[in-house]
Amino acid sequence: MLKRIFILICYLSISSQLSFAASAQVGYIEIEHKENRIYFHIYDMVVSGMKNRNIQVEFWLSQGENWISTSQIALDPQKVIYDPAYWNDEAYWFYYEYKEFANYGDPQSSFWGSFFVMDDANNTVLARKDIEFKLPDSVLGTYVAPTEKDDSSYNAKDYYVADHSWYYVGKYYKSDFMIAKNDYSNSVAERDNFQPERGHAEDNGEYITLWDIDFNEFYADLYGYLYQQNSSRLNKVKEALQFFRDSYSLGYAEFAEFVIACVQYTTYLLPDKLFGIYTPLEVIQSKTGDCDSRAVLLYTILRDFGYEVVVFYSDYYQHAMLGIAYVGAGDYLKYGGVKYFFVETTATGWEIGDLPPDWSDTNKWVILFPHTR
Repeated sequence: MLKRIFILICYLSISSQLSFAASAQVGYIEIEHKENRIYFHIYDMVVSGMKNRNIQVEFWLSQGENWISTSQIALDPQKVIYDPAYWNDEAYWFYYEYKEFANYGDPQSSFWGSFFVMDDANNTVLARKDIEFKLPDSVLGTYVAPTEKDDSSYNAKDYYVADHSWYYVGKYYKSDFMIAKNDYSNSVAERDNFQPERGHAEDNGEYITLWDIDFNEFYADLYGYLYQQNSSRLNKVKEALQFFRDSYSLGYAEFAEFVIACVQYTTYLLPDKLFGIYTPLEVIQSKTGDCDSRAVLLYTILRDFGYEVVVFYSDYYQHAMLGIAYVGAGDYLKYGGVKYFFVETTATGWEIGDLPPDWSDTNKWVILFPHTR
């Protein structure tokens, strides 16, 4: 990504030294903050002299060494049909959602960037306009949970400290989640040596072979074992989350949504681990996980806060989701008179009861009840 920025700047330098028939000018850029979005309005952009009537507009933002590519920005990059009548004294605009900034450093610090107008035919920069801005405190608050790493008894060699950040209802939250290194290594070893209560399992790295136990029963056993072994090892994580719940008076549904958002903001990554799953401690420490790794982490945290939760699995869709007993609207499966609503864990923005369209046939899902020993 940095290499691409260097190339763009080099093109700009070259274009300033040579004479091109095509040219462009950008008058000014207006920045507007509205709700949870930032809008960039491009005014007085004039393009002229191009044989090919396609131009490309690109916008790059950065904060320190963290570059935000145009692939993250709505409506940009675009190939635009060049029309002097349109591009003279008209505004080009696009927006950026505040929550996306959580993936690129500290939203409280300054961002700067450059808007480029390019000749699409030869990838030449015709114009560039630089901007710098900060997100306003009125719409973006930082909420940080206290951590024990500032305590005099804290010893860095004993703990992993993972700095998590996420958005919930338009606000930005941060917490250093602490995991004891000894607990972490034990959780990994237990997962790698796991065998179901009944039958036998073998993972050769390509596929899992099961004897005297079916797939759903095996994973219900594995998920329950991961919960049982790692529940108390997540106490410092739960203490940090409880701080938020108590400080901001989050109700039953609000706190569940808050914790779900926290896990949704981890990065999707398929585990190269036995049985295709990260332990809850691995998800916290690495800030990565796939569908069932995150579902089991959420199961472990929310169950310990008194929520009635399950894990949904679909062999047809090859996907897992969390299920939570909930009073509300949306998609659910019912068991024993209880409605368990679907919770998508692998992407931000999904709320309780939202079942993604690609996985929407509830008949292709089953409920797994993790069981302990």
